[in-house]
Amino acid sequence: MKFLLSGGALIALIIGGGAALLFLRSEELPNHNSNADTLAAISQPATQPPQEITHEIDHDILLGYCEMVGEKCGYMDTRGNIILPPIYQNARPFKDGQARVMINYETLSIDAQGNKSSWPAAKTEVHDLKNGLRIVINKGRYGYADKAGKVIIPLSYEKAKAFDNGVALAKTGGKWGLIDKKGKWVVSPKYDNGHNINESLIAVRSHGRYGAINVQGKIIIKMKFDSISPFHDGVAFARKNDRVVLITTNGEIIEKFKYRGIGSFHDGRASIGFKGNHLFAKKGYINRKGQVIIPLIYMRAYDFHDGRALVMKWRKKASVGEKGYSGVGFIDTEGTEITPITYESAHSFNEGLAAVKRNKKWGFINRDGHVVIPLIYDDVEDFNGGYSQVSFGEKIYNIDRYGQPIGFSQHTIEVERKRLDDLYHQ
Repeated sequence: MKFLLSGGALIALIIGGGAALLFLRSEELPNHNSNADTLAAISQPATQPPQEITHEIDHDILLGYCEMVGEKCGYMDTRGNIILPPIYQNARPFKDGQARVMINYETLSIDAQGNKSSWPAAKTEVHDLKNGLRIVINKGRYGYADKAGKVIIPLSYEKAKAFDNGVALAKTGGKWGLIDKKGKWVVSPKYDNGHNINESLIAVRSHGRYGAINVQGKIIIKMKFDSISPFHDGVAFARKNDRVVLITTNGEIIEKFKYRGIGSFHDGRASIGFKGNHLFAKKGYINRKGQVIIPLIYMRAYDFHDGRALVMKWRKKASVGEKGYSGVGFIDTEGTEITPITYESAHSFNEGLAAVKRNKKWGFINRDGHVVIPLIYDDVEDFNGGYSQVSFGEKIYNIDRYGQPIGFSQHTIEVERKRLDDLYHQ
């Protein structure tokens, strides 16, 4: 079988007391208070996926995660074919052909065939692959390696950032410049700081002022701002003399604002707050013309993602010293509440789903605000490539967008069912 390793990693196969695998689905359930109801939810079949994934997942891609107390872990592909036998005490996700595992209480890296890898070296920090290269750090020095771990650019920098559009910010002698993928200086190190603000512009600071250069080092935006945020929808916020302004990619100021605490533009909206940091300052949203589109009525207002924004409301008659919010929820770009603003916590939408928390348990809703994966988990991560890592009791594993656990053994489900039943009947 051809293994394509990307984005995710391997699906974990868990064996404990028996080799049979139990694949489970779940459907939307009302809020239940009992552990018995929670446990029953796991065995219910799903009807339809919450939303189609925007990209097709190749069934030969290896995905997954495993960390099971008292059980051995292995790996399988998305079709259930065993790739590596369950021999590991612990197994981490595969990334770019490498995974960290524990065997005989020794932690090491393996490839997709289970072969021990000598890379990364001991005490070497490794970042994710981006644009063909990854940052590697050892003894406080930064460099770059390729997918296989071969060092392409020596670890000779004080700091370094990921490559974008063929160049990367690197620091030496206390100054930042731009290097190419051969480690040659495209822009000599002469700036006090820098960060990418879109695919072709890099914000740089000199003598206390920010401007922007292109990947060849030409100054595109003059050094006249106190700060410049990343560009979204072709515009960015900049601060000049304690005033927030909206600029284009050539530095033209197209709008001045009386607000502070302005977020980035997403879906044509940016969060705003009045000047001042008072505990009860209210927040809302503006369009690119600076017009208030969604009133300033929220305690917190986060950036839009997938046409939805996470907001937090004040509780009536809240006073200093008490918990002053009624909860969190979601609105659309017109300010319509998609969910009640009553969840204990929530994450922004990703791949059409958002994690929400109520009664100390997590689940997922779709863009219409409907619960599509029941709130039964102790913790969850956002969906990535069609999968989410969740914790349930002492178990940590992946679920798909149907809420189906991946690699959940019959033994594990029986043990967990008994444990929760015992807790419920205490």
